[in-house]
Amino acid sequence: MPLDLEKIKYRTNHRAWSRGLRLFLQTTLIAVTVAAPLRAQSSWGRAEVNAAVGMGFPSGGIGSHTSAGPGGLIGVGIYSPANGLGLRVEGMYQALLMSERNVTVCQTGECNLKPYVSGANIDATLDIVGRSSAALAPRVYLIGGLGIYHTQALMPETTPEGIHDGIMSASGAGWNAGVGAGRPIAGLWCYVEARYHGVPVALNQRGGVVPIVVGVRF
Repeated sequence: MPLDLEKIKYRTNHRAWSRGLRLFLQTTLIAVTVAAPLRAQSSWGRAEVNAAVGMGFPSGGIGSHTSAGPGGLIGVGIYSPANGLGLRVEGMYQALLMSERNVTVCQTGECNLKPYVSGANIDATLDIVGRSSAALAPRVYLIGGLGIYHTQALMPETTPEGIHDGIMSASGAGWNAGVGAGRPIAGLWCYVEARYHGVPVALNQRGGVVPIVVGVRF
């Protein structure tokens, strides 16, 4: 029986969106639960929790085999409004959807391919516009840091039968850098952020993902 590739693609990508929705709900619940005890003011700055969801766009070694998908992050950190400096520890998960090309690697109607990028980062932020002693003042900032990442993606693989796409995983160190902007809305500091994450890819390649997210800081 011939494969219904469109049906396979729909089913697999639908699972990715379902994971994204679950991630959003779980992230929100965790952020609300832990925000209250972390809002204490330290001698250096204000302890905070941040959570965000959005879309991630793959590039490099994984960009030709996948397309943009949903993702999110949650973090805790400390921010000094007077100095315009912050430090965050974050976890992120980025689902990637199947492209037209890699649908054809499925050999059955139940395709279990789940391309994604996950990671844990330590990041620093620096205000470049709107530095203020008020914690909830509007501002634009730079963000960047280092992390440990795990990727799972379809890659061209050489076998005795020839070259075909196979799902491969890789883990290792990576980095991220980007820019964000935010302002207070209804008592919460809401922000938009875009970052490039340079991540390890199988077969000693490098790749990246660019999540564009919207979030809140408690």
